[in-house]
Amino acid sequence: SKTLIINDVVADCNCLTIEYSKKPIKLGETVQIKIRFNPKGQNGRFYKPIYVYHNLSKEPDELIVRGVVKVEDSKKYFYPYELSSGILVTSESLHLGLVSHGQFVVGQIGIYNIGNKRVSIDVDNNDSEYLRIEIKPNHLDSKQQEIIKFVFAAQDTSMYGTVNQLLRLKINEQIFRVPIYVTVVDDFSKIGDRAAQLKIDKQFFLLGELPMNKMVTLKVMLQNVGDEELIIRKLNPSGDCLRAVLNNYRINPGEKTELQIIEKSTSVNKINESVELICNDPIKPMREIRVVANMSE
Repeated sequence: SKTLIINDVVADCNCLTIEYSKKPIKLGETVQIKIRFNPKGQNGRFYKPIYVYHNLSKEPDELIVRGVVKVEDSKKYFYPYELSSGILVTSESLHLGLVSHGQFVVGQIGIYNIGNKRVSIDVDNNDSEYLRIEIKPNHLDSKQQEIIKFVFAAQDTSMYGTVNQLLRLKINEQIFRVPIYVTVVDDFSKIGDRAAQLKIDKQFFLLGELPMNKMVTLKVMLQNVGDEELIIRKLNPSGDCLRAVLNNYRINPGEKTELQIIEKSTSVNKINESVELICNDPIKPMREIRVVANMSE
């Protein structure tokens, strides 16, 4: 019975491009959302969610794009990314998930020489105190495959949140950088039945159209619904358009505190950023508060 207005359509994957109209849709009218899927780098079955935000609900409606990418060349299936001419790898970047203080996490990346010549292969990570990498052998013959294994050790107990390390591969004296991400949290192995628990009243802000250079302050209520003191270890904005301000990083059981997220854009046309929150909640030690807005001059 009401006019429908689509405020935004958001996809988490860069493989999807979306076109839609913000023209009000009256009762009985129909509009199309055009979705284009780029299969490059996709292997086998895929399942991609799309979120449609509109004026008739506080929560988005979810659309799903699913299917199967058929790959005729098995090399491209297992090694979809070309690092250099004739050198294929399994991943352009890696996220190793959560790791606790004092623990380590193991990752690996596959490399394949599809060229006709032998290439030398080495790593240039001697300056990294957290990343340990082993390559054997130090060369790849034509049509040879190899697995590069590495270990990230969370030795620094003051380190929290998502850490970016670079795997620097040296192939025939040329350096290639592969980002490796890992999220460092508290060691919860000795925690008892009593623990802190974080409740966040809102984790997604769809701001619609905003003028550039205008500062907007968003308020998020953080509450400790657990039995022990809640400690906010780190607030980490994903980009330059967001800033997080929190006066009280320690919250007693049953108490609340206000987190302010300050948004300001000076150049980009669209903001799709987040604030990463790391705390001592053993159930969900890492949370994300996302902000989406279209900017206009």
